[in-house]
Amino acid sequence: MTALDPGGARGADGQASPAPESLLLHACCAPCSAYTLKALFGRFPKVKILLWYFNPNIHPAAEYRRRRDALAYLHSRRDSFLPAGAGLSLDLSEPYRPDEFLSAVAGSPRRPERCAVCYGMRVAAAAGMARKAGCEAFTTTLLYSRKQGH
Repeated sequence: MTALDPGGARGADGQASPAPESLLLHACCAPCSAYTLKALFGRFPKVKILLWYFNPNIHPAAEYRRRRDALAYLHSRRDSFLPAGAGLSLDLSEPYRPDEFLSAVAGSPRRPERCAVCYGMRVAAAAGMARKAGCEAFTTTLLYSRKQGH
């Protein structure tokens, strides 16, 4: 399985990535997902993408639900911003588990340590879900997001 940088379509080794047939995209939010989906389908027009929402770090629960619901809306409007026939499916099945995040960052109260734990947690979960879903590659909107401290 390959981890892709959505902006440059390069693998973890820095080399240009061949076009994957299937890819899991971990989504932090709808705005970052829209941009990343356009970039991925622009680079890999025939790829089948599973858009997956997993963010136990989001608090409060109402914000978590707003982001999840915005992704559902984005998916319902995909024909308005993606190429015709783009292979996009959506998985919103992960339950909200903030205790998982809080346990993981206990003892890391400050940035950048706390951020590294959170990123690692979500990227590892994305890799596991990609494997489980049979995707040959995965990436995350966290690599694009202008809201992230990278």
